[in-house]
Amino acid sequence: MFTNLRFVLGSLFCLIVVSVSAGSGFAAPTISPDLAAEMQRTASDARIPVMIVMSEQADVPTLLPQVAELSPTARRAFARTELESHAIATQARVRAHLDAEVVAGRAANVRSLWIASGLLAELTPVAIDALLAFSEIRTILWDPLVPDEEANDTGETLPETAFPTPRVGGEIWQLESVNAPDVWALGFEGENVIVAIEDNGVDRFHPDLATHIWNNDDEIPGNLVDDDSNGYVDDFWGWDFVSNDNEPLPAGDDHGTKCAGIVAGDGTNGTRTGVAPKALIMGCRVSSWGQNIEGIQYAIDNGAHVISMSRSEKWRFNPKPDYDWWRSITDGELLSGIFHANSIGNEGDNQNTDPIPFNIAAPGCCPTPWPHPDQVQAGVSGIVSGCGALDINDVIANYSSRGPFAWEDIMVNWPEYPYPMRPEYQDYPYSGGLPGLLKPDVVAPGPGTTSIGIGGGYGPFGGTSAATPHVAGGIALIVSANPFLTPEEMTMVLQSTAVDLGAAGKDNVYGAGKLDCLAAVELALLLNNFGLVQGNVTDQSTGSPIADVDIQALGDVWNAKTNAGGDYSIGLPAGERAPCSTRVGSRSSLEPSSKSPARPSHRRRPGSRETTRSREFRSEATQSSRASSGTRPSDRARM
Repeated sequence: MFTNLRFVLGSLFCLIVVSVSAGSGFAAPTISPDLAAEMQRTASDARIPVMIVMSEQADVPTLLPQVAELSPTARRAFARTELESHAIATQARVRAHLDAEVVAGRAANVRSLWIASGLLAELTPVAIDALLAFSEIRTILWDPLVPDEEANDTGETLPETAFPTPRVGGEIWQLESVNAPDVWALGFEGENVIVAIEDNGVDRFHPDLATHIWNNDDEIPGNLVDDDSNGYVDDFWGWDFVSNDNEPLPAGDDHGTKCAGIVAGDGTNGTRTGVAPKALIMGCRVSSWGQNIEGIQYAIDNGAHVISMSRSEKWRFNPKPDYDWWRSITDGELLSGIFHANSIGNEGDNQNTDPIPFNIAAPGCCPTPWPHPDQVQAGVSGIVSGCGALDINDVIANYSSRGPFAWEDIMVNWPEYPYPMRPEYQDYPYSGGLPGLLKPDVVAPGPGTTSIGIGGGYGPFGGTSAATPHVAGGIALIVSANPFLTPEEMTMVLQSTAVDLGAAGKDNVYGAGKLDCLAAVELALLLNNFGLVQGNVTDQSTGSPIADVDIQALGDVWNAKTNAGGDYSIGLPAGERAPCSTRVGSRSSLEPSSKSPARPSHRRRPGSRETTRSREFRSEATQSSRASSGTRPSDRARM
């Protein structure tokens, strides 16, 4: 299955952390232009929904090393504690002021966000103006409800009479295309994996979903008490953030129901449509982007393993996306360890209003936790996959959005863009001939797909909306096979096993290639018996990191190169010694202080972590007489 296993398990394991300080570079609070216009249109006693973004965000890169060895549950708890305590501290003065505004009748429905420090509220124009006195606020954004047809990425569907042959090898073509049935044959169907559907509601009564809707065991339905103290009363299967109630059923079309069907439709009513037919569906009905962020936070807080979000904020929108804010949110997701698949928009044939390098919509435009080797820059965030759409012949849909995306000071080169970008997020520049961020990450079936519909039937689906739940379902299969993967490892698994299409390597049309569930699960199983050797190579004289250094382990069996920050990471079989060498014009050797621990069993036991642990080893690199400087690697064997 893996024709280049050495490449997959060697150089593709780089876990790169950028050390930055959070919240730098912002001036006085601003009101977004669209909100300013809305304030002019609004009566003085009427309230406007807003998002209040704090200037100081949690320094996630500094926190990431602290979660590297934690179990998924412990990682999530650590992230919640750190992010919430930071949010409480940074929001304290503003929150106290807003509480007083509620009493005065100028504010209502104030909610705190900790996934990225901010607040949601409904404020009068006078109350909004008063917030300009708080220097800890970066910006105040308008948060109107977003029509489904704008947010959702449905794209072109095919009439049922024009569908391709509905079954190939016993299953509908889209499931065969991503090799889902082969994973089921191995015994993995997404059992007990919770997938949150961030959308316009889910028909939980459809026979293909009814038996595997997530059940909040800590809540007693119907007693009108918040039994689990999570802030939501009787949320026994999710939450409706639009109507603020506990029934996130569809309101409008069946977009969210179709997304849920592609993740987990089990065929009870006649046709199996789900990639992971035993996954559990958590409903999160959202409309505004503030509600969407609150829904993401809810999913993390209530145990979802995967987020499937087939809605996106496009460049042409008014208000435009605040990309810096989305990066803060996906940074919080990365720290928590959740897996997030997102659509990238259907703007590939609409570049007059959504031009490259902003053709990829937010938040699918955010970097993944693991940078692909074809990507020359090195920033990370929490979108495990931004998903493009393929047809039955593995041809990209014309509408599927195209990369690259520009993570740079957008205001400088695109004057119509109203929001500043923190320096640490200017890590994939496009201007000046630079490549930007390669997107999409992977592609999956979109046009001509089939899913369930409201009321028990089936119907056509399409767009990157359809591609995304295929990837989310694929992630659920991988999690059921190996529940201990980190977001970095999950991203590596998805991209390195994808079927390469289009230009060789990762490109801006097909990404790393088409989702291959079987290859991904096989690699995930293999990773149960692997560990990481990580290190950093610096100039001995100056201490500066050195890029493009060849790192070899076990002779020349496993190898990698250092990135721009001098970091490298190599996957090695557990139980092996880890003699390494560097090559910067010359060769130098590194030896571990002792043998790695005994080889663990091939499969980790449920509820346990890998039994092996890290050991430190250091050695001075030898210096060639011809080399201008030596190297001093400092390595950590994590086996």
